[in-house]
Amino acid sequence: MFAGHVGVGLALARGARDVNVAVFVAAALALDVVLWACVLLGWESVRIPPDFAQTHQAAYVFPYSHGLAAAALWSVLGGWAARRAAAGGSAVRRRTEALVALAVFSH
Repeated sequence: MFAGHVGVGLALARGARDVNVAVFVAAALALDVVLWACVLLGWESVRIPPDFAQTHQAAYVFPYSHGLAAAALWSVLGGWAARRAAAGGSAVRRRTEALVALAVFSH
């Protein structure tokens, strides 16, 4: 799972060679950071059910970090932040915004 997120970030970095690759890797992992912040705040949860030894399935409740609407919102926010931080002309900033938003949403 982790390698897939990093792989998406690395692949998207090829679309904007003037932006540090770490930006795209961090964007691809951003929802996991939001997830664990929400878990620590008690807004989302991970529970180990009594039948875990047989099923090996934890019970997840992640509506604020990994839901479709939430992922879209986090993507827009990530893209907006990238556009504000990007250097260069408006075309470079729009491309960076789109690629970072795609990296966040790819999660």
